[in-house]
Amino acid sequence: MSVIESGELSVKNTTFGARELIDETLTMCSLEKSSNTFSVECPGDLSIHTDRTKLRQVLLNLVSNADKFTSSGEIFVTMTVEDGSPTLIVRDTGVGISPQAMVTIFDTFTQEHEGDPSFGSGTGLGLAIVQGLVRALDAEVSVESQPRQGTAFRVTLPAWSLSA
Repeated sequence: MSVIESGELSVKNTTFGARELIDETLTMCSLEKSSNTFSVECPGDLSIHTDRTKLRQVLLNLVSNADKFTSSGEIFVTMTVEDGSPTLIVRDTGVGISPQAMVTIFDTFTQEHEGDPSFGSGTGLGLAIVQGLVRALDAEVSVESQPRQGTAFRVTLPAWSLSA
């Protein structure tokens, strides 16, 4: 987090398959212990030109959060092209985020369900890291959520990161 905050985060862009990155990241998440159903939607030929490691960390944090705050529900990972830009969406059917928490959702050490044992422990850094990495990639992150109806995070990469 200190490297992100210092602005000294180096970006090493490469070209890679989006589906391969998603599959690799979901494998890293140890989802075999999860009671959730995971769905992936991504064209097999979609190639992205950005920092693979940083985008994988963004996806890993978003999927891990979705799994943590969803109990026996569904998690959807989508990579598509919207308005000429590669767009990653992680949507779940979990507990959602209250309107009050939406204001500080990307702040460091912030957790809406802090102290609630049903959600396990955490540091409150995951979404702050996501936002920092997304900024380093010249991308944007947004969130839509309703309590008890789930959450959707959308990461929009710059149009130049769409590889032909």
